[in-house]
Amino acid sequence: MFSNTALLQFSKEGAIYGDFKNILSNKINYRHMDKLKNCIQGKKIYITIECEEIYIKIFRIPKVSKNKIKYIISQEVNYYFNYVESIIFDYLIFKEEKEYIDIIVYCLNWNEGKFIKKFIYKCNLKKVSLLQFDILNYYKNHIKCSNYAFVFLHNTDLYFLACNKNKLVCNSININFSSKNYIKNFNDFIDKCNKINYVNTKFEKFYFCNFPYKEYIDYTNSYYNCEDLGEMCNREIILNTIKRRSLWKI
Repeated sequence: MFSNTALLQFSKEGAIYGDFKNILSNKINYRHMDKLKNCIQGKKIYITIECEEIYIKIFRIPKVSKNKIKYIISQEVNYYFNYVESIIFDYLIFKEEKEYIDIIVYCLNWNEGKFIKKFIYKCNLKKVSLLQFDILNYYKNHIKCSNYAFVFLHNTDLYFLACNKNKLVCNSININFSSKNYIKNFNDFIDKCNKINYVNTKFEKFYFCNFPYKEYIDYTNSYYNCEDLGEMCNREIILNTIKRRSLWKI
């Protein structure tokens, strides 16, 4: 099933390539185009993007058929970002009323986006996803509320995510996280959430994953009900990502 599957994981270090048997174990420099093309020739391509904070905005549009939403959102994004070539985006329906629809749009000014465009359409691109969504989707069966925060440590970076109606509405990434900065990082995240009118900071729960600093879970527990989900399994998360739909517009 996965013999012809190629995985490209983009992070601040560059790109890591791997097939299913050797998931993300063969580091390559993605700027070496010929080598990358040789690696992915004839394979189904899955791209995961790390260490990139997502810009999130809600657009209210008139009630239209769902097949027109993508065109409208594409025009809004292009206008809002002045037709920047490196913008990629995805969207979800946040709220639907009789006369209008609120669309939550996720945008990323990803420099590698325009680089990938040069050859990716010649390949079998199956999915583009961001780590934030991969993690939330993998743990969705462990989450028993709809308004919550999710904190996880991936490599050396600490992610804070806020969800409302089970949809990501705010995110913050602390690159090269140091545990001594946790309280400041936590407060900065709450302040950021408080400035966004569609984020409800009365979180029902704070979930932690892959976070070994139990004293800071206890600290957070003095403000919010916390739950530690333990360590994460990268292999299982990647498998789950492959099965899930999420193709961002590149």
